[in-house]
Amino acid sequence: MERFPVIASITDDSQIRPAMDCEVKRVNLMTGNINTIGGIVRCLQEAASRCSCMWR
Repeated sequence: MERFPVIASITDDSQIRPAMDCEVKRVNLMTGNINTIGGIVRCLQEAASRCSCMWR
């Protein structure tokens, strides 16, 4: 996992919560728009700060 980390690719809003709950180190965000992207990123950042296994 250190050499080849798993990258979650989020293509639908329904995939945000599972990505927050798993141990991925990177997220490729391919959903959202100018109105929603800030909230999605904020949620992912908050999940990362609660879990030391995720990226920072």
